[in-house]
Amino acid sequence: MATNCTSFRYSFLSIIALFVAAPAAAQLEEIVVTAQKREESLQEVPITISALTAEQFDVFDVTRADDLEYVFANVGTNRNSSGNTGISIRGVGTDNVHLSGQQSVGTYIDDVSTVSPFVSAIAVYDMNRVEVLRGPQNTLYGRNTTGGAVLWHSNKANPGDGTNGYGRVRAGDGGLLRFEGALGFDMGENWAGRVALLTDEFDGLWKNVVDGKDTGGAYDRTGGRFNITWDNDNGSRMELTVSTGELEGEDLPVRMSGDRLADGSIDPDFTNRRADKLTGRDDNYVIATAADVAATPWLQDQYDQGTGVVIDNPNPTGAFNRLINYSTPLGWTYQDPEDNYEAEWDGIRLSFDWEFENVMVSSLTSYDETWVIEKNGQELTGFSPSREGNWKVWQQELRWASTTDSAVQWLAGLYFTGSDSNEDTWVSNTAGAGGMGVRPGVDITSRYEAWSAYAQFDWSVSDALTLSLGLRHTDDELSADNDNWVRTVCGFFPSAVGSIEQTREYREAGCPGAIRLAGNTDSPVQELSEIGWRIGADYQFGDASMIFFSASRGFKGGSYDNRALSTGDDPIGPEFLTAYELGYKSTFAD
Repeated sequence: MATNCTSFRYSFLSIIALFVAAPAAAQLEEIVVTAQKREESLQEVPITISALTAEQFDVFDVTRADDLEYVFANVGTNRNSSGNTGISIRGVGTDNVHLSGQQSVGTYIDDVSTVSPFVSAIAVYDMNRVEVLRGPQNTLYGRNTTGGAVLWHSNKANPGDGTNGYGRVRAGDGGLLRFEGALGFDMGENWAGRVALLTDEFDGLWKNVVDGKDTGGAYDRTGGRFNITWDNDNGSRMELTVSTGELEGEDLPVRMSGDRLADGSIDPDFTNRRADKLTGRDDNYVIATAADVAATPWLQDQYDQGTGVVIDNPNPTGAFNRLINYSTPLGWTYQDPEDNYEAEWDGIRLSFDWEFENVMVSSLTSYDETWVIEKNGQELTGFSPSREGNWKVWQQELRWASTTDSAVQWLAGLYFTGSDSNEDTWVSNTAGAGGMGVRPGVDITSRYEAWSAYAQFDWSVSDALTLSLGLRHTDDELSADNDNWVRTVCGFFPSAVGSIEQTREYREAGCPGAIRLAGNTDSPVQELSEIGWRIGADYQFGDASMIFFSASRGFKGGSYDNRALSTGDDPIGPEFLTAYELGYKSTFAD
């Protein structure tokens, strides 16, 4: 099902004053951005854009992608876990826990589109700047940018800079320990290299009274990046960057409500609700075995003391002769021990810029592999979805840009990409504290291919007035035939295998009580051929202020509905957005 919407935005005054110290007086720092694939001053770009430089990362304490919501207006996050954080701009974003969900705001690292929000959680370190573009950006950045785009630019090696670098260490409560550092060095007359490293770990906000472990948003992430640059000082430049990173962690605890009454029967009004948000208290219980309780000393102690946290089940089902209430008047809250995530990312990027007479030719080639597994575990409340995905993505872009001082400036390009991916979702059945049998699972193997051609023209009608036109044609196809779309239903009873381990291989091997269902009746292929566009005008009032207007249309690609309880017969269609914007920029101080 396709979605169309129209957005009116009036940005009559959007000002961020970013000052740096000068020997004699404060001066406004000029920020150079490449939002329009050219180097331009932030104040002279006729679009709504915000940016931070490397120095301002420390000022505003930006260490992760989701920190941007504390810095820029109209920027928010859609947190599905501490690692899976999508960005929303002006209220346009994607709040979807499923890995197949396409984002409405594109995230780019060194001009390479990222396939998963987890990547930006891993790769944000040793940054030169970040640019946040508001509104549809399909003309220059393609699909999945209906809400905007976030452009991260890392520091690169520069021949002639000599040996340089930095190192920063931060420590804090909860076992917080973060190190970020980089070292740049010359490798010859026109060659230079740079190595950047990150380690960042946090044990959690408090201690889990159930198992004695630190908990509450714990994470551990590491990253490494190596860059080689060649520059002949005559307009030609080559950059090769190899990156790797890992991330694992857990979500914050929540107060949860069980699905059993004190007599052991199922609460007919149970709806996976959370316990009272103010007190954390609830009269509901979850079932468990005596062995489950004995395996946790704190629980056994509560049972022995008769505190009411653990009681006998008056109507036991099989071995489940205990009832546990994790939100009793004692005030304890429950942290799910299986609520966690892991991600790995490896990427390589190669770029060339050649300057010829009147034109700059650029090439950008990249290959990335991403693996993610995530579980929003609520085993003790009856529902626990898990997701695993891996993507192998290649991208190639060729771009030509005018370099003359003529009245018409132009830019044109071709973009090609393809990916192979596995996206799996499964749901656990709760039979007790130790029982995590699988319910339905959906395993999808898909392929995505796309190409697009784009161009943008800027015509300086006069010294003050400039008109702009941008067009982009995109053809793409997302396919997964019936043999690569499989639904499996496993036994509805306790399993010795934890939910996080019940992956595709587990289901393919024949999980307990497995029922293997056929794929879709129709091959779920999505094809899209669309044109994104932008028209604009800007008028300069001297050197200090500008008024600009634009109308633009963008689209977000479709995806598969790979929820474990879905049939998958009705894929999610593309989304379209048309936006109109009127803005004003001015410099009020030197």
